[in-house]
Amino acid sequence: MGDSKKCPVTVADLKTLYNQLMKHTNANATGDFWAVHDVKSKAASYSAFQKAYKHRRSVTGHLKEPFRIPSAPVLVLKDMVAPGNSSKTVELKIDMTFTADDLKQYDTLNKTPELFKGCKSKERYAQLLELLALDLRFLLACDEAAKHPKQLLAGTEEEAGDQSVLARGGDGNDDSEQEGTDPKAPSSPAKKTQTVSDCRFWQPYAPEAVAWNDLGFSDDGASEREDFMPACAFFFYIDILPRKFPDVNNALHAAWQTKYKKPMSAEALDEPPLNFDEQAQM
Repeated sequence: MGDSKKCPVTVADLKTLYNQLMKHTNANATGDFWAVHDVKSKAASYSAFQKAYKHRRSVTGHLKEPFRIPSAPVLVLKDMVAPGNSSKTVELKIDMTFTADDLKQYDTLNKTPELFKGCKSKERYAQLLELLALDLRFLLACDEAAKHPKQLLAGTEEEAGDQSVLARGGDGNDDSEQEGTDPKAPSSPAKKTQTVSDCRFWQPYAPEAVAWNDLGFSDDGASEREDFMPACAFFFYIDILPRKFPDVNNALHAAWQTKYKKPMSAEALDEPPLNFDEQAQM
């Protein structure tokens, strides 16, 4: 941990590549990104970084389990090119959390060699943007974890082993052994839990990292939730989401039509809801 400065690429390198690729995407440019922008040497450095990343996962166990760094300060990346508008820059807050979905997607993208050779389609550009965003978070997390304690997310083996009896909500005894309980009786079906996801941490440059299928946007009352309009904006403006999550896309459009009696539109999505605080508006 804390070794980001020794990596073949730095945060500054990744920011530069990200902004170049965002401009490339905004301009609807074609061709191999690495060749068009004459950054093949960066591709080689990046490839070496990916090999080092795989070593960390397999040998050192870093990023093996979902985690967060709750005491780390809020980190902000400035001067990031905005999606859809290369003349505008935005500030991006970095979330020091790696969920199971983040790690799974990170692995998938790391096993996609086309991102480093022949990255020449809209789908590949979006995937490379997502990988760059994850790598930025990874490098920054390396430094922060060297200074602040890392906390495993609930559900991992290590954290479950550290929990107290009170934290688990029991008294240490197996329910089937308690007086009056029939050990042969069928257990109650487990309740389906809905994934909780704060829309303030959805990142436009890594939209596939959100567990869209688990957020319940097809449920009754979804249109009254605070995250409904942000979700609609993501699916309205980011082309890859309707293709990858068609059921969520259909549910959002149907709920919008039911609530507002008209189709979703850019004009309707221009302004955030009045009840949003400053951070949610950003």
